[in-house]
Amino acid sequence: MSVISKEMINEFNNLMEQSGSSIRLIPNHSSVDIKLVKDRYLNMEDQIINPTTDFYDLLIQFFKNEKVDIYFNNTGSCFWTESVSEIE
Repeated sequence: MSVISKEMINEFNNLMEQSGSSIRLIPNHSSVDIKLVKDRYLNMEDQIINPTTDFYDLLIQFFKNEKVDIYFNNTGSCFWTESVSEIE
């Protein structure tokens, strides 16, 4: 059974930070939200982001390397694994 761990999320977020991206993964019970880093000049309540295909390719490949298949909602704003469970 493949699950998403907090360590995986932290590792991916570190990759995003090192590349200068403001996109981060945020655990949300049994799924993971794709959000922007909190910024004092942005209204974080109403954020709508549209990541590029390159971002999704990187995200999918990262989790594939971890032996985790991920599935997205219809807007691509969050994802989960086939075996739904709390993020460990």
